[in-house]
Amino acid sequence: MRVGRKRESNFGLPAGVREIRGRWYYSPTTATEREQWRREGKKASVPLGMAGSVEARKKWAEATGHRDPSIQGKVAEILTGYKDSGQISKRANGKPLGELTVKRYTWSHGKLLERFGPCVYGKTEHDAARGKALGTPDVQRFVVEMGSVGNLHLAVLKNAFDYAIRQGLTVYNPCDKVVANAQNARTREPQEWEVECLRALASPRMALMMDYEAVTGDRVGEILAIVRSLVRADGIHMVRKGGKRDFWEWTPELRRIVAEAAKLPGASVFPASPLFPTREGKRLSYNAFHDEWTDLKAATNAALAECEIPLAIEDLHFHDLRSKAHDDAEEEGRAGNELLGNTARVARKHYSRREKKRTPRA
Repeated sequence: MRVGRKRESNFGLPAGVREIRGRWYYSPTTATEREQWRREGKKASVPLGMAGSVEARKKWAEATGHRDPSIQGKVAEILTGYKDSGQISKRANGKPLGELTVKRYTWSHGKLLERFGPCVYGKTEHDAARGKALGTPDVQRFVVEMGSVGNLHLAVLKNAFDYAIRQGLTVYNPCDKVVANAQNARTREPQEWEVECLRALASPRMALMMDYEAVTGDRVGEILAIVRSLVRADGIHMVRKGGKRDFWEWTPELRRIVAEAAKLPGASVFPASPLFPTREGKRLSYNAFHDEWTDLKAATNAALAECEIPLAIEDLHFHDLRSKAHDDAEEEGRAGNELLGNTARVARKHYSRREKKRTPRA
């Protein structure tokens, strides 16, 4: 019984592909597939690219659910599947990762493709032991070489191989015995003069975000995620790292910040509108925020130099202001860890940075 019409042209091409004027196009090969495509609103024909090109073959593999033959057996197959499946944005149990974490993982994914994509992966640990596949020593050297971001790359690569194991591609993860780089807790303490100088030259939006950080100590991602629907009669409701929920009760300073944020360019009372919007009324991305913070530090240092003031702001992250909020709260007699929503141990390790004043014996 014949299941499809016999080709009368385009011999030797992948199934469903036809060549027109030097370019490949793909169409489903069965009535069932065509009907499925129509229900999903897909076009009847998908352009793949230049005839015979690697890119065209990759697009054909994606359209038909086949694995790209050019990367089969290579680490690129594992990394590509890990990202394309959406697993890069989730934990193994399906719980979504934070937006900033996903962005960092995606950046790392590109670097890992460059470094390890062409390498062969082992089906078993024996393949790597014989030197025929990527092994623990290869990953260990890379992690050490990459320094401060080595642990990020290690986490992404390990997750990708764990995904491959669940998919049945391999039973060996070369990252399992890799030792992560030792990292000390950050100790950079923001000085009062630094904050004052930065705020004096900051844009209205950045100045308000600095004010908000000073009274709440929230993370950058949490501040960027605040929308008008979270600003309610009893305070500002938040979804924290790890999915924890709480809210800030109103204080005169918090009311002032929110009232002035409502006058920013792009601000709106629409429920989904960000509290600290772009001029177009959209949510400020983390990358755009980081660029603005970097530019602000550069402009502040230039102003200090122009005034012949022998000071400069170096290696100061916006996240360091979270430690200042903690230490300010401690000096006011409040528990700094409760302000930040951390345990006392975590707060002491990461956010207690201010020098402690001690009085010698008389």
